[in-house]
Amino acid sequence: MDWKKKLKFVAIVMAFAVLIMIVLSNIFQTTRFSEKDLRTYKQGLVYLNKNDLENAYFNFNNVSKNSAIYEIALFRQAMCADALNDFETAIKKLRIFLEKYPDSIFAQKANYILAQNYYKFKDYAKSEKVFNNIRKDFKDSDYAKASNYYLGLIYKNRAEEKKQNPQLGIFPGDEKESYLLKYKAKEYFVQYMTLAENGRFALDCANQIVTLDMDLSSDDYLLLGKTFYKNSEYKKAFSYLEKSDITKSWGYLAQVHKKRGEYKIFRDIVEKYYPLYSENVSDLDLQILLDDYVSLHRFGAKSG
Repeated sequence: MDWKKKLKFVAIVMAFAVLIMIVLSNIFQTTRFSEKDLRTYKQGLVYLNKNDLENAYFNFNNVSKNSAIYEIALFRQAMCADALNDFETAIKKLRIFLEKYPDSIFAQKANYILAQNYYKFKDYAKSEKVFNNIRKDFKDSDYAKASNYYLGLIYKNRAEEKKQNPQLGIFPGDEKESYLLKYKAKEYFVQYMTLAENGRFALDCANQIVTLDMDLSSDDYLLLGKTFYKNSEYKKAFSYLEKSDITKSWGYLAQVHKKRGEYKIFRDIVEKYYPLYSENVSDLDLQILLDDYVSLHRFGAKSG
């Protein structure tokens, strides 16, 4: 190998070595975290545990963007802004987070909080888009179920805005459009109650449907009655269950009578409908119902 070839070979080797050093340097820069970043992040956690959200945000915000803990620091920034009701900052931080870390383990929650903040900011179009993406991308999650609740609120608000806007006046088709918006809202509330009958938003979904002031089906009456019953609102539960198909609602209707101390009616309903329609009551609810029936027979009813 003559000296020119040797020189060329050395140059190639050196260039390759420099390239390797640059790559390793970039990897190191994106995975390391300094003692300062760690102290700053830990101080943020101290403030967070004291519910001092502003100072917590300040510390999380001071973690270096090149730090390995920047992902969680950025997410906590967004959560602090959300808790402080600083919708604009929360939205900004969440969008940056999702763009930078789309596959993060916090992505589901980040999308959900982002959609909530769009909703609070009354940007219903963006909120609806994100909630629908959650239902599609995380369809088996609790966030997907809860998205139905917020989508119901969005359509209910749109219907109310359509009705209340003085500039719109009353034009042909307006009432129909308002009705369609309310109908879609009801469908989302129903979907949430069906998927999460014991969920935190179930009772509000039921109350929201009532305020829509729409015609309801027998199944709607049953779902409302079940929800009110499960939330100990027995008077409301009775008013809706009695309008439903009793072959489906008899178990809940019987329990409402029992809660009201009407034990004879409770026994009569169980004795009449259990032999014929036991399949219309869930296994757990049926077991509770029969246990109550046996207990009343064994110890005797106090009244009714």
